[in-house]
Amino acid sequence: ILGASYVYARVFLTPLAVPPLALATWQMGIAAIALAAATDFGGLSALMADPLAASGLLIGAGILGTGVAFYLYYYLVNQLGAVAASSATYLAPAVALLIGWAVGERFGWLEFAALTLIALGVLALHVGRQRSLPPSARRG
Repeated sequence: ILGASYVYARVFLTPLAVPPLALATWQMGIAAIALAAATDFGGLSALMADPLAASGLLIGAGILGTGVAFYLYYYLVNQLGAVAASSATYLAPAVALLIGWAVGERFGWLEFAALTLIALGVLALHVGRQRSLPPSARRG
C-alpha cells in the first residue's frame, strides 16, 4: 500500500500543483478528525497533566515527526517522482541501525551487510534515474 501511495501522489496530486505543506496539513487535519472519532480519550488527562509529556507528544511526535515526514513525502514525490522518492523509505532502518550502534547496541557483520544492501539499492535507483534523464537534465 505504501508503494502505491507514491504512484497515487505523483499521478493525481502533483498535477494539481498544491504545495507540499498544504497537502501535509490537510492530510494531518483529516487524520486527526478520523482519529478523534475512533479514539478513547480516557487516559488523555494523565498525559496532559504533565506539560513536558504533552508538549513532547504534540511537538515531537506530531509536528516534527509526522508533520515533517508528510511534508518531505510530498516534496520528494513532486521533485523526484514516485520511484526515486520511495527510496527514502529505505533510509529509516539504516538510520535506526546507526543510532543503535551509537548508543551501544551490537553491530556485527549482518548489520553491516544490511546497511550495504540498503545503500546499494538507493544507489541503483539513483543511477537508473540519472540514466533515464536526458543529458541536459542530469546532475553530477
